[in-house]
Amino acid sequence: MTSALQGAGTLVLSFLLGLVTVSIWIRTDLPLFVVPEYMWTVPLVVAVAILIAAWPVKAMADGKKRTMSPLRAARIALLSQACTRAGLILAGLGLGASLATVGSHAVFLDEQSSRLLSAGIASLVMGAAGWLGEWWCSIDDDDDEENPAAAQGA
Repeated sequence: MTSALQGAGTLVLSFLLGLVTVSIWIRTDLPLFVVPEYMWTVPLVVAVAILIAAWPVKAMADGKKRTMSPLRAARIALLSQACTRAGLILAGLGLGASLATVGSHAVFLDEQSSRLLSAGIASLVMGAAGWLGEWWCSIDDDDDEENPAAAQGA
């Protein structure tokens, strides 16, 4: 499971990367990239899909449902972990790039800033949904910690 420290570190590093890269890019003669207006929709759809997929795993872990194979539950857990990390990376890049373009006098950059901000927030929601899916798919290993000799087979 992705720890809070690992998630925060990923978010901060990708934020700094987005901020520095776009700040440098704006000052060069390279053409600026265009962010689509509805870039925020894909991360939100993925976030909803992750929550829908992980809910039966939570129900199985709570003992309410027993019809899911362990392999399917493991795949959903892995997908949730991937969405957590991808969401945090994209959120940091989007929010950093948005901050780099804020306050520009160019109408194009001002418009891009709002699009990047909405995409960054949607990606943050995707990362949070993935983390919640990871949490739902995690299993407590308290039995092994209480009796270490039994866990090692001694």
